[in-house]
Amino acid sequence: MNKSTILVINDSDIQRESMVELLSLSGYQTLAAENGKKGLEILGKHKPDLILCDVNMPELDGYGVLRAIHNIPHMTNTPFIFWSSKPDIKGLRKGMNLGADDYLINPNDEDVLEVISIQLKKSLLIKQRFENETKRLTTLINDTSNFNHIFSSSPYKLNRTVKAKQAIYLEGDPVNFIFSLVKGKVKTFKMNDEGKEIIIGLHKEGDIFGHASFLENSQQEFCTAIEASELVYIPKEEFLQILDSNSDVALKLIKSVLCLYLEAGDKMLKLAYNSSTKKIADALSFYSHIYQKGQDDFPFDRGDIASLAGVAKESVSRRLSDFKAKGLIKIDRISGHIKIKDTAKFSNLKS
Repeated sequence: MNKSTILVINDSDIQRESMVELLSLSGYQTLAAENGKKGLEILGKHKPDLILCDVNMPELDGYGVLRAIHNIPHMTNTPFIFWSSKPDIKGLRKGMNLGADDYLINPNDEDVLEVISIQLKKSLLIKQRFENETKRLTTLINDTSNFNHIFSSSPYKLNRTVKAKQAIYLEGDPVNFIFSLVKGKVKTFKMNDEGKEIIIGLHKEGDIFGHASFLENSQQEFCTAIEASELVYIPKEEFLQILDSNSDVALKLIKSVLCLYLEAGDKMLKLAYNSSTKKIADALSFYSHIYQKGQDDFPFDRGDIASLAGVAKESVSRRLSDFKAKGLIKIDRISGHIKIKDTAKFSNLKS
């Protein structure tokens, strides 16, 4: 039994009711309107799978209905069939030029059902292709293998090892490379006039960085290794050539850069309005998310937590003591690692 919904628009009560009866008996669900204006009102509340519309009607004719539908986003790609009881070659040409999917002239029942079946099948195929393409793009955007493949297969790449706290690049440096982190931990940060740093990004194995500034003449941030790290450098010129020839990688890059800006905006909002307790709790949660690696606890640096939260080191020490006293965290005396006991409760901490 076909469950597709068809909207029938016709000012003739006899023709409209006869068509509704035919479609209902053929297993279709139906909606009916006595003129074009009423039809548009129905489209404001419902989304039929196909529209069967009379041409000549008072107030708003079929051509006007089709023009109006072009401006209704949720009706995009919905099959539209003109239906007329009088032969009219000029009207047929006009209707098809406006984007109608078919134009029936005084059709019999079999013709109507055949055309409707064909148009619904075509519409379903288009929807399936769109859904498949959407899934492909979603997978592509979320997949990091494009960048990983480029960095691993590039004949121009440079492999380098940097020591803990060693600078990878400074704000103002020329943008010569895009970076991939093979092993270790890296942070990107900005500094104010007093030399205090605010961490804007933490990177782990498999991440790329340095790409947020790659269209600029100079780096817009500082970058330092948190611990001894292994990096791959790929020349900016080669990366630009790859983007120019590979739309998949370009799409992935756009998504990555957009995420960086959105995260930066969210961070600025929290720094402006959250309490110091909440800032430090959020910083610890974020740090653990990046570097915990599935373990119960994680190593951390009070200076980095302070830079992430935008507070003084002394504030971090005091809040850690408070968190520990409240049973929210556990600090290992030997390793100094932190374990967040209740992640949900800790993340929702207000003050």
